[in-house]
Amino acid sequence: MENKKLIYISPHYPHNFANFVIQAKQVGITVLGITDCDYNNLSPEVKHCLSGHYKVNSFHNTWEVFDAVKYFLSIHGNVDFVESNLESWLDLEAIIRVEFKIPGLTKKDLNKYIKKSEMKKVFDKNSISIVDGELVKDYKHALNFAKKHKFPVIIKPDRGVGAFDTYKILNADELCSFFKRREILPDFFFIEPFIEGNIETFDGICDFDGKIVYCSSLQYTGTLEMKNGKKSYILLKDIPKDLIEAGKKAVKGFDVRGKFFHIEFFRTKDNVLYGLEINLRPPGGFTTDMINFAGDIDIYREWANIIQYNKFFNTSERKYNMGFCAREDWITYKVSNHDLFAKYGENIIFSDRIPEAFAPLMGNQAYLIRAENLDDIYKIFDVICESV
Repeated sequence: MENKKLIYISPHYPHNFANFVIQAKQVGITVLGITDCDYNNLSPEVKHCLSGHYKVNSFHNTWEVFDAVKYFLSIHGNVDFVESNLESWLDLEAIIRVEFKIPGLTKKDLNKYIKKSEMKKVFDKNSISIVDGELVKDYKHALNFAKKHKFPVIIKPDRGVGAFDTYKILNADELCSFFKRREILPDFFFIEPFIEGNIETFDGICDFDGKIVYCSSLQYTGTLEMKNGKKSYILLKDIPKDLIEAGKKAVKGFDVRGKFFHIEFFRTKDNVLYGLEINLRPPGGFTTDMINFAGDIDIYREWANIIQYNKFFNTSERKYNMGFCAREDWITYKVSNHDLFAKYGENIIFSDRIPEAFAPLMGNQAYLIRAENLDDIYKIFDVICESV
């Protein structure tokens, strides 16, 4: 089989995602990296795996990125894939594919993957329950919706990632203040009723035939709570059957092929699952590493295997529950870092600094906890988060 050629956008950031291109090199893929930093500032591991490198001043400068692609094509000939595994550059990937006739998702394919209003249509069409919602551009429209459905409501960008710029609005005064802060809205916002419950995800990767070759699930207390409260979530060893069923329907409905998927559902107190949104990327932060520790696999390597061979070679079994928990630099904690590892070193299998860009949402120092019993993880969460 001929080795594939891959243009990879931002192979160096976030730093744990560098493992994607490192493993791509290992399976024989020719990796051509576009970065926004100098070659000398790349890690030795990233340098080693790149068969070509081009620095741009900004990924937002499309013409500069096009120059990078032209440079690669002039030296290496036609390429097979353009990827980033980041939501930020999904548009850029698509534009490059159209301009240079590279296979994969194009700009016209993206709406159902990037706009929450369009996502709801796909969930609904595939018999997955949805929460009522509308696109709003101004206070009057939003207030009419809130009167119909009652406060509180959630308002967020129609296009956005995670909890960024997402607000729980309790009353008309707060809604008015929200729109006053945005006299000129760059785009529509999406409004929906606030409902009690927890966020659960159905995550994984599909081969190019649309077959789910690996799946996992995260359990949050909610993205708003993640932003404003305890920084923790769980990767489940055992995924609830109804979540698997809904997740498979969603993957088929969205026609995911050769990509990671990260699909959020909302589970209410009466055990109803509502489809929220999909992202065509791995779950963020250190979750890819949690996947590896949960099953003793290498998801970075398996992604590379799909790109090169369209096959997932390892087991998809999850052997352990995994937990993510983070500390924040401004808080003084009761148990020191040294004592934390002395007592729970067998369970805390990884710890690292969180990139500054993600720190406001996820905290500053990450801890990954592994255990067969979920209660053990929750106990360690409590110790990590207990402040003086």
